[in-house]
This record gives sequence, structure tokens and C-alpha cells, in this order.
Amino acid sequence: MRLRAHDRAWRRGAALAAVLATAAVALVLPATGVAAVTIGAEAESPSGWEFGTEPYDATAGQVVTAPAGITSLRSFTLWLQDPPAFTFQAYVYAWNGTGATGPALYESGDLHTPGESNFEAVPVSTGGVDVTPGQQYVLFLSRSADETADAEVAANDGIETAEAFSFFEEIPPPYTEGKFVFLNNGYDPSGWTSQTWFERRESDARFEATFDTPAPPIKTPETPVEAPKQTPVTPTTPASTPVPHCVVPALAGLKLVAVKETLKAADCSLGTVDRHFFGLAKGELMEQKYHQGAMLPVGTKVDVWLSRGAHKRHHER
Repeated sequence: MRLRAHDRAWRRGAALAAVLATAAVALVLPATGVAAVTIGAEAESPSGWEFGTEPYDATAGQVVTAPAGITSLRSFTLWLQDPPAFTFQAYVYAWNGTGATGPALYESGDLHTPGESNFEAVPVSTGGVDVTPGQQYVLFLSRSADETADAEVAANDGIETAEAFSFFEEIPPPYTEGKFVFLNNGYDPSGWTSQTWFERRESDARFEATFDTPAPPIKTPETPVEAPKQTPVTPTTPASTPVPHCVVPALAGLKLVAVKETLKAADCSLGTVDRHFFGLAKGELMEQKYHQGAMLPVGTKVDVWLSRGAHKRHHER
């Protein structure tokens, strides 16, 4: 049986095995003592669906659900009947219910099957992909990145592959937490996350996926280090903090701007400014209220008198 969406698909390509049988879930205790869970389904009669044919059937795989209490996808395996000359890549993405989503969680290098007459296992070791328990992920193979390689194979290889994916509509699906999915995206990898994938709810790919939860790092007990003996220190009375004062600076000969800055630097402030005719250059200080060195409270205002010049006939305040 063939999906209608594939009626226009070319028959050059490879075959992805499908299964419909009892789902397998195994709990394994590796030598490390970290629990591992393997899910999957055994093949009953693989046949009948084209994979990787130019330019339609470029992508196919299996949706799975991360088991409870699991945080890492360690590896997965899909089965293909694929000419060795055909290359493809394996991917892991999060699944949003209709398509892949987010960035790739895993991407392999070029893969191929060792033969073409039988369905061959294609094992993929991810090295550990972080997953969230209960979240769905899609484990798939795709030829979307191989347009150049496909052209070379098409020119030199005349292999015709029969349909190789079976659908047993009268039998309930063996793996209830996922489904076989595929996408006719040709050489457009962006279609993985932008298009709605096709699915067969009553069929699964023949697959196997192993999840585990890495053991936390082992902490080496630290040898207690004896604290060095300390010589008692006789407490000393802290010196009293000096109280800040306004210490009146020398202002003679300065002009108003310099007077302000000098007073501010001495923690004083400028008071009243009067101007008188005097025998000094215009604007220079001729007298100040407090003498130089006087110690007064911080911010004390210091009055000053500035010269209006050498005109002696007028006297103004």
C-alpha cells in the first residue's frame, strides 16, 4: 500500500523498513550502575516505502517520547534497504506535534548501509543528547543535504528500488507514544521545522532508542586539613576617626572662580562677595573674613572682598 502523497515520487532511492509489532521496552543496568531504558519495535514484514528518492521522499523517521525519569538519549537505530552509494544523515529534533522544532539537538556525518539486498541496521550514537522526560522527539534520516551526491549517483547508478514500507491498517500501532513520520521536502532542510510532516498512526518505523540518566560526578572525600595554630592577638583600641574641619586657605590675589574652588577643596564654602575700589587688579581678592589656617566647622561660609580696580574716589558695598 502506498500513501497518496507519494504518487508522484520517483522510484530511484532507498527503502526505510517499517514495522508493526509489539513495542519493546527494556530496563538495563550497565556496568556503571546507571539505569538505561531501551524502547523500540521488532519488524514483522518490512516492505513498501521509498526513502531518499529525488526530489520528494527525502526525510523519514520515528517520533518517540522520552521515558519518565530519563534525561539523555544515548543512541538510536533505524533499518534501511539502501544502496551503499546513497549517503544520508541522522538527526534529532524536538517534536511539537506536527513537525520538528527548535535547533538540531544532534546531527551526524554522512552515513550509508553496508548492503542493499536486505534491511540493514543503521546505528547512531549521539554521545548523549539532553532530553526532558515526557517530551516528544523525532529521530530521523534525511538526504536533504545531499543534492550534489544525488546527482552523481543518479548519473552512474541505475538501481530501481521497490516500495519498501508496509502499513497494516487493521492492526493497532505497537508503539503508542510515537509514530512513523515523513516529509517530502526535497533538498530543503528548512522544511523540517517549517512544514507539517505526514504521519501514519497505524505504523511505526522499525527502530530502537536507548535512553539513560548519567550518574552524577563522584566526589572524592577530602582529607581534613588541620587548621594552623594561631597566636592570640591582643585587641587594640581603634584610633578615633579625625573629625573633618574647614581649614581656611590662603586666598590673597585669587579671582572669584579660583576662590570658590580653593574654599571647596578645604571643606569651606563661599559666603558674601563684596567689591571695592582698591589698588589691586580688578577682580583680585583683597580681603577675607577669616585668616589663613583658621579651623572652623565643615561648610563654614567665608566672606570675601574683591577689588574693583584702582579708582579711589568711590567706595561701594
